[in-house]
Amino acid sequence: MSSSPRDICDQPPGRTPGGPAIHSSGTTAMEALHLTTTERGHTITIAVSGELDISTIDQLREHIRRIVQTARIRHDVPRYDCHVHVDLDGLSFVDASGLGALIAIHTNAHDRGVALAFTRIPAHLHRILTITGLHEHLTSPPANRPPPTS
Repeated sequence: MSSSPRDICDQPPGRTPGGPAIHSSGTTAMEALHLTTTERGHTITIAVSGELDISTIDQLREHIRRIVQTARIRHDVPRYDCHVHVDLDGLSFVDASGLGALIAIHTNAHDRGVALAFTRIPAHLHRILTITGLHEHLTSPPANRPPPTS
């Protein structure tokens, strides 16, 4: 069932059903994706904030791909002894393409022998991951490996 113009106008400022963020002035806003990377021992943490959608997934994929590609070489450690934590607490929105990107990022890291886990999952994303059965898969270390230490 689609929303009539009256339904959308009656909603508080913010996101319209299935649409981009709307400011109270009526203009759309595309919130940028911000990435901050820190490294401590064999653990690399990437803090992600903003919106993860079709317009920002390539930025996240490329950033994490570069880190995962060089992580084990830079640290010269065995498979899964280099850990990448992707802190998602700052994400304000994730669409279907963003969810697909998270799955692809996790798979790529695992294939390269890097233990990657998504941490500090915001409530809106936690619900989606739980419903889809992806929560444990995306937030747990690889099978038979101890959890990463900070």
